[in-house]
Amino acid sequence: MTRRLHRTVCLDLPDSLLPHVLAAIEESRRTFIVCTQDLASLHLARKKVQRLQQLGLDQLSVIINRHDGRSSLNSKHIEEVVGAGVEFVFSNDYKALTSALTSDRGMTPGSRLGHEFREFATKLATRAIGVKPKNAKRGFVEYFWLPQGPAWSFLSSRRS
Repeated sequence: MTRRLHRTVCLDLPDSLLPHVLAAIEESRRTFIVCTQDLASLHLARKKVQRLQQLGLDQLSVIINRHDGRSSLNSKHIEEVVGAGVEFVFSNDYKALTSALTSDRGMTPGSRLGHEFREFATKLATRAIGVKPKNAKRGFVEYFWLPQGPAWSFLSSRRS
């Protein structure tokens, strides 16, 4: 039902591959496996990717969370270990994150991590709504539909 009401639905699923989790993944167009650069996390991500691929679920990409640029493991190495392409990388900006959590204002858009969040959201939104040429004809319903909510506010501020 949610799929009929919304173009994009993001689910933060548990690590386990229980039947209800697999059902959600089967219905998705895209699945992101989130991991960090440490070997234990990469090993678990590899096992999850292998299991999902065995089930015929191959729309998989990796998100590296808390990325440390000083690590000897870069995105190419991680892709080789995990067996899926790295789509997004979020840096380990501990200072900006703790400031956002303690200030009740959210992530500062000017911070490195804030910029990465905006880039991630923009990529997801443009994939979901599709990018149309300026002169493309709109359908009847599109004349009455306007994106709303906080997830769209950053897009309207970038246009002006």
